[in-house]
Amino acid sequence: MTDIASLQRFAKPGSITIDAGLGGLPRVSFNTPLCRGEFYLHGAHLTFWQPAGHAPVLWMGSQGAFATGKPIRGGVPVCWPWFGPAADASKPAHGVARLQPWSLESLSVSSEGEVTAVLRLSDTAATRAVWDAAFDLRLTAVFGRRLSIELAGSNTGSAAFPVGEALHTYLAVADVRRVAVKGLAGAAGQDRVAQPFAITGAEEIRVAAETDLLFTGTDAVVTVADPVLGRTLRVSKSGSGSTVVWNPWVAKAARLADFGDHEWPGMICIEAANAGSDVYQLAPGATHRLQQVIEVL
Repeated sequence: MTDIASLQRFAKPGSITIDAGLGGLPRVSFNTPLCRGEFYLHGAHLTFWQPAGHAPVLWMGSQGAFATGKPIRGGVPVCWPWFGPAADASKPAHGVARLQPWSLESLSVSSEGEVTAVLRLSDTAATRAVWDAAFDLRLTAVFGRRLSIELAGSNTGSAAFPVGEALHTYLAVADVRRVAVKGLAGAAGQDRVAQPFAITGAEEIRVAAETDLLFTGTDAVVTVADPVLGRTLRVSKSGSGSTVVWNPWVAKAARLADFGDHEWPGMICIEAANAGSDVYQLAPGATHRLQQVIEVL
């Protein structure tokens, strides 16, 4: 684990604090005129963003594990280099990146109060024991009136490898049964709750049961209209062909050990991804950039 004392060079009195967060994991938190925010070096995991004048935008549950080797539930998990279950059932779901301690490469605050963090992860003995490939990942997060996230993955080895990935973003809503998801009308997708079957995106997606929708071949901007909170969230992206819409509903929330049984109404995942037919080959020396921008309208 990164020594918290060594990170204090990035702290700024009155705006940026670096301390031991939940589970003793290194945490960076900040408060500027533009926003409040927080992230953990474990998994390069963004856990809080609240632009000035608005309610928090990222959802975090109360039952999540904050421990070495375990994923954090909520916020923005980094899924890389595969999305969902691995082909080998002995390997962790959603890849290796969200389970590793990342390094903090840079952290800065603009004169207006925009916070930019760059976190980095390269292959180690621990990652190669799970997935034998050479890589370099950089996550750049810009917190301000909007939240901009870029995941840049590079192949530093001599052989190409397939990449499936996602910024598995959990958005906070007042009641998921009341929200309307728009922007995916006509997109080709799959309903993956039980046996996957083909669907076409509706003009308006409503959540009324367990929901796991994977849309491929789309770069559409998605909006989440929340009449209870009186706001609309807009999620735009680039370098991503897939969009996932997910909510566990009652039964699956109860089955998930790190998800509070009664917390599912407060969240919906809108994920910028490359999954299914959008999984790509990353050639030696190549870099792919996946970007997602979240705004409160």
